[in-house]
Amino acid sequence: MQNDSWKSWLLQRLKSRDVLIGLALMTLCVGLGLYLRIGGLPRGYSSDEMAMLQPWGFWQILTDPESAVNPPLLRLMFNVPFDTAHTLYYGRLFSFCCNIVAIGLAFWLGRLVSRSNLGGLVAAGLVVFHPYAGLQASIFRSYSAWMLIAFWHLISLCRLVETRGDRSVAVAIQVGVSAFLLPQIHFFSVPILLAEGLALLTLFPANRKDFLLFVPAGLGFLPFGIYILNEPARRVLPDNEGVWGAVETVVGISGMLEQVAMVLVLCLLFWPLLNRGQRMLLCGAMGVVVSVVIFGGKQLVRPPASIFMLPFFAVLTAAIPWLIPK
Repeated sequence: MQNDSWKSWLLQRLKSRDVLIGLALMTLCVGLGLYLRIGGLPRGYSSDEMAMLQPWGFWQILTDPESAVNPPLLRLMFNVPFDTAHTLYYGRLFSFCCNIVAIGLAFWLGRLVSRSNLGGLVAAGLVVFHPYAGLQASIFRSYSAWMLIAFWHLISLCRLVETRGDRSVAVAIQVGVSAFLLPQIHFFSVPILLAEGLALLTLFPANRKDFLLFVPAGLGFLPFGIYILNEPARRVLPDNEGVWGAVETVVGISGMLEQVAMVLVLCLLFWPLLNRGQRMLLCGAMGVVVSVVIFGGKQLVRPPASIFMLPFFAVLTAAIPWLIPK
């Protein structure tokens, strides 16, 4: 009886504003920590930031061989209007802001998928405590921006599939715009979008027409896809010892193995219990695994790439307690 009373008290507290206060305090602590870290970094750029700092013109950035590895959008945004020093400063500030906003979006998506405040708080907490998410939030690279757009994209996509074809124009526009931007931030997004598009065609018959929302993303990536084929990435980065080398580096060293295992467990044990949004997240997560295999032959896959699994892993993990039958 006492145990039931404790559970009732906990559930009542989780429905109150205390959860939002906890989220705000957690985000504030992370923001303060990242701010202090950025202030303590050396004034010079790190080796990871070197590829992002190109003080050239628009056309030079667009046609540089580096664009066969990293999309030029962020470099165009910061290198064209600023000099090198200001590019580094504003680029790091941009990564910092993206990470902070992504924590809030993780809470929103976790709450949307699990239908509970606790699910949202767990999802946000997993983003907060992910080591590579914190590291990349303090340097000028594409991962924090990608994570922000990915959470926005998944929120819109889950809302889209939950409507069973009776979607609003605003949600459809958000899905299309976010899908277009993801490959412009990182090419790793392409197999993920393909997995989501195939899921719309096969698993969600009422949403088959929504596959057209992904067409602009494919057209936007097409010039870079042709460029990648004509300008191989090995001219910029050395070989990564084949597919197994990439799998060993990303899945083994970075901690993605646990995330992949969680996704497989969800597929095998809970698929009949998943709602439409959760099933879409699982399909996207499998696209991440496919991405590792596709890009594994080159050193396009680094340990921070575990961030690409993070939006799916964090939200699905948060939803597990609500999937277990009572």
